[in-house]
Amino acid sequence: MKFLIFTCSLLITASANAQANIEPFLSVPFPTELKSSKDGKTIAWVFNNKGVRNIFTSEAPAFEYKKITSFTDDDGMEIINLEFTPDNNNIIFVKGNAPNTKGEPANPAQLQYSTERTLWIIKKSGDSLKRIAVGNQPKVSPDGKKLAFVQGGQVWLFNFDSSSKPAEKLFSSRGSQNSLKWSPDGSMLAFVSARDNYSFIGVYYLNKKQVQFIAPGVDIDIEPAWAPDGASL
Repeated sequence: MKFLIFTCSLLITASANAQANIEPFLSVPFPTELKSSKDGKTIAWVFNNKGVRNIFTSEAPAFEYKKITSFTDDDGMEIINLEFTPDNNNIIFVKGNAPNTKGEPANPAQLQYSTERTLWIIKKSGDSLKRIAVGNQPKVSPDGKKLAFVQGGQVWLFNFDSSSKPAEKLFSSRGSQNSLKWSPDGSMLAFVSARDNYSFIGVYYLNKKQVQFIAPGVDIDIEPAWAPDGASL
């Protein structure tokens, strides 16, 4: 009996200590979304510090880190899809949450405004934060003048040269489009068209404004990649 009482006392004490000390382990900041610039001289990532998410950068040769966004709330909204522009001076990212099967984005903080995914751009210096559009999966064209992204399962295009104009849908396609990949010369955009039980690769020709599906069938085709000369996928 004495042994049983002693054992229970140890378990209660250990449990109390665990509860008292678990907070520091749960509140440690952790990084996600590590991304490198095109020239390899800058890296960017997202730090989640007690639920507050911000983008940080670090540049060669010193690699001292710098916080470039100034979000202050634990709003439950993810920051994902970091993308450097080709000149390495700007970072595009997505802020917001994925929708459920009914199209409703998660809202764990019960915010009184939309938590849908939106595209943003900010200079790597931390200046000029701007909202671009609703959407995700951003891909900047090789010349840095256009931004392709996905909104509502369709492919949209935003022109940085005409930033006063809203983004426009490039084409309409059944299913849900994803995995956007620009050709090396920026004249074509490959994508995956996902249907219910299969998917196949499509290519949109910007000059002709036409879509061609590559070997469509009932298989699951994913992750298109261009050859360096852009002549094949």
